[in-house]
Amino acid sequence: MESSSRQRVQPVHPCAVEPAGQESQPWRWDSMVNSFKRKVSTLNARSINHNLRVRSATPFLLLMYVVGTFSLAWLVWIPLVLAEHGLMAVPIAPTLLLFAGTYAPTITAIGLTVWRWRGRGLRTLFGQALRWRVGYWWYVIAIVGPALVMGGAVGMHLLLGGTAPQFPALQRWPLVLINFVAVLLLGGPLGEEFGWRGFALPLLQQRLSVGWASLVLGSVWGVWHLPLFFTRMTLQHTLPVELFLAQTVGLTIIFTWFYNSTGGSLLIILLAHTVVNTLAQPLGIVPAATGSLRPYVLSTLLVWVGALAVLYRAQPPHRTWGMTPHAGTRHLNTGISDVQGGG
Repeated sequence: MESSSRQRVQPVHPCAVEPAGQESQPWRWDSMVNSFKRKVSTLNARSINHNLRVRSATPFLLLMYVVGTFSLAWLVWIPLVLAEHGLMAVPIAPTLLLFAGTYAPTITAIGLTVWRWRGRGLRTLFGQALRWRVGYWWYVIAIVGPALVMGGAVGMHLLLGGTAPQFPALQRWPLVLINFVAVLLLGGPLGEEFGWRGFALPLLQQRLSVGWASLVLGSVWGVWHLPLFFTRMTLQHTLPVELFLAQTVGLTIIFTWFYNSTGGSLLIILLAHTVVNTLAQPLGIVPAATGSLRPYVLSTLLVWVGALAVLYRAQPPHRTWGMTPHAGTRHLNTGISDVQGGG
């Protein structure tokens, strides 16, 4: 009886004995799994659900943005074109109609931001223009880069036997600097960039890669200008539509590179956009300055050389709107958000 009640001890191979202070491998694996499950169960469900809602709402927001931007702009630009061709009368000065249409992207972005994210989202939208703490070289690239591209295109035009444009006299160049402020406020950048880059681009990059997001945005941005090709008040009137679209898409790729590489700084893009619009006429890129389309064609080719170069070294997308309700804007240079997007 005593021998039967005694517990048997099975022999254990010396190599199977765990060193002191360590547990068996199966126990460690189960412990890791259980620990992981506990951590998952403590995640903030509200933040996860919010980001899922943002991603699921992205196509709807983008559609509403495109419809609103086109509707607001074309609602004032089409009467402008019709009035210029004597087909209708408008009681407002044509210049005011032209400038009013340029603010359609920003107005639409503000309306959708207030509707979807309210005050916090509005602060995020406008806060992108206050991100000035970026490397000084970004300011150099944004200001000097467009001038070098346009100057290089004119130089190539001259080497090919083209006519030199009539550059402004030296004493008139301060007026170009004054015009810089007017172009920033009324010539497109301030009225457009909070919409195209500040609102639409981050949403597109929630689902598309950097290249595809730029291609889609650049195409839509270019088509949005379509009514301006039918009025003599704009530079688009002197350009072929397809060539303008090609340069617009190329510029969009570069502007996307600016945005992602600077952590979502609209300030750099506002500067670059303003320089492009300000210097196009004085440097003789448009046909009205040289009587030839070749400088604009050459500048488009140079823009695409730069666009392909930055695509090769593209930064991961900056997804401003992929944020929790209380997190604020995140500098997602790693391309990682709470819920992974495409690209």
